[in-house]
Amino acid sequence: MRQKMGDKHNAILLAAVQVFADQGFADAKVARIARVAGVATGSVYNYFESKEDLLHSIFRDMWSRILEALTALGEKEDITSCRRLEMMVDAVFERFSDDANLARVFVNEQSFWMHKWEGDLATLFERFMELLGRTLSDSGLRPQMDPLIQRYLVFGAVRQLIHQWADPRCLFTREQARAQILLMLRSLTTAG
Repeated sequence: MRQKMGDKHNAILLAAVQVFADQGFADAKVARIARVAGVATGSVYNYFESKEDLLHSIFRDMWSRILEALTALGEKEDITSCRRLEMMVDAVFERFSDDANLARVFVNEQSFWMHKWEGDLATLFERFMELLGRTLSDSGLRPQMDPLIQRYLVFGAVRQLIHQWADPRCLFTREQARAQILLMLRSLTTAG
């Protein structure tokens, strides 16, 4: 049965997430991604210029979805800034809740590629950090805390807990990780 064009595109992206999670970006081969997607290797190149373009597309989709959820939260006026911060953490964890492979790709590959980001990925990440910073600030920063460092501290903690949760040997649940992040956030703000 022939796949529709959109289906093929999505199948390739899903396969790339699986292969990148299993083998790492550096060791992954486009032929393997094609095999997992059930398409010819040449079909991958009909949709993506390169393996790097595949990874870029995965990150662009992931960050776009996270930002869409966070932007919607930022527009809600009927919640406190502390509740907004909790909901932001939930939105990030929710993005990975059903996809440990995506979580592993996010953690393992993003650090390596962040220094190469420009254009849309850099803009998406900057918007995320800006939203996080604004929400932390609205929640009441402790005067001793540097706002920029606080943003990276929160991002790093969430990222590391997602990394641990995605590991099959993890000793805690996603809900336990979320609860600990929220406790940390309360300790960083005067409103907590």
